[in-house]
Parts: sequence; C-alpha cells; structure tokens
Amino acid sequence: MVRSRVGKYCNKRNNVKERYNVGNSKLIMYVGALQFLRGLDIMLDVLKIIQDKGYEAKFMFVGPLKYNKKFYGQLLLKIEKLELKGSVIFTDYIPFDLVSEYVSAADIMVIPHRDCLTYQISPPVKLLEYMACGKPIVSTKVGV
Repeated sequence: MVRSRVGKYCNKRNNVKERYNVGNSKLIMYVGALQFLRGLDIMLDVLKIIQDKGYEAKFMFVGPLKYNKKFYGQLLLKIEKLELKGSVIFTDYIPFDLVSEYVSAADIMVIPHRDCLTYQISPPVKLLEYMACGKPIVSTKVGV
C-alpha cells in the first residue's frame, strides 16, 4: 500500500497563483517528471490552441528540471516558436509536502502521457492524487 499525503492538504488556501503571476488565467497543471513520454510538448500545442480560441490560460509544470536538460531545452524552443513565453511556468523541484498546495491552486490537472508499455500496465498514481483533491482531470487514455 502506498500512502499519499496529497489529499490531506487539498483545497487549502494558498498564494501559488499570486506567487507565479497567474492573474485571472485558468491554471492547467502537470506534476511529475520532465520526460518525452510524459507528453509535455503536446500540452504546449494544446495551450496554443486554447489561447488562439480566446481563452486565458497558463500551463504550470511542477517538477525537477535538472534530470532532462535536453528535453527542457526543446520545450523552451517550442515555447518561443509558439509564442507562449509568459504562459508556461516551470517551478523546478518542489518538496513533496508542498505539492498539494500547487494542486489546490490548479483549475485543471493533466496527464498527457504517450503510449508505452509502462503506462499501459501501471496507471499513474498522480491520477488518484488529483482525484483526491477533487480536481478536473484531462488525460490521454494510456494507463487509465
């Protein structure tokens, strides 16, 4: 049994949106590792479509950046190409005890995983954590 403390602190008032200058934009969030198979580059395309339709939205990636600098660099180039600068927030590493504050601040949580054997046989724990916080979730159908 894996114990998660995320739900314990959900919906706690916090200043995450203010700290990152989200303003009145809807905050779309992903918590986890920075890897190609996690589909974060796809989220940039989705964010561009949302903004082009006239909606105010920002995407926040909550997770460490140092483990995949190459992919992080590719994401930064894509952000520039799609003219999303100022609309994408990378928090870098956040201690696990603080993650629930971030999840509580989000309007929508995402799990944009690409199809691979690992995700087919092992649903992501983040799905249950997001559900414990009562957040709307948009996900690919991989592993869920």
